[in-house]
Amino acid sequence: LWVCSPKGALMRRHPTEQRSPETLSDCLDRHDIAVGGKSTALVDAAIHGLKVISLEDNSAVHPLSDQLNPDRKSWIQALAWHNWTYEEIWDGILWDHFLK
Repeated sequence: LWVCSPKGALMRRHPTEQRSPETLSDCLDRHDIAVGGKSTALVDAAIHGLKVISLEDNSAVHPLSDQLNPDRKSWIQALAWHNWTYEEIWDGILWDHFLK
């Protein structure tokens, strides 16, 4: 995940690759823009209110990508549909996953 602000940019690596002394939320507080692929960190950045730029068309954040005033409320309400199809919900696969 790349995060940017007028003071500069930095790459924040996944915690399994490199530990950071600050939380992702603290990092996002200091920046205005997040650039990434298909990652939960980019989803967190969008929820946090940053302008997001998705490098992958199938990213959950793609509908908000590079927009000035995206409709975040509708996007958050529809976010679950990005990971679960209607058939998976209807067949109970979603609930099986949550009950594990």
